[in-house]
Amino acid sequence: MDTGHAVTDYASLGEVGGSDSRMIGHSVVSAEDMDSALALAKDCPALRVGGGVEVGPAMETAAS
Repeated sequence: MDTGHAVTDYASLGEVGGSDSRMIGHSVVSAEDMDSALALAKDCPALRVGGGVEVGPAMETAAS
């Protein structure tokens, strides 16, 4: 069973959330810290079409 990638904190870029929002995918990347992860996220194609990105550290779980 895939337990997902729960996050312990997050930051957002672009338009995220709201009643018309839907998640269309996710990526797992390695970064030194949140600032580095946000710098990587700024190149996400979703931002180019008015979408948004949430970035957060993945929580370790027993199944991960």
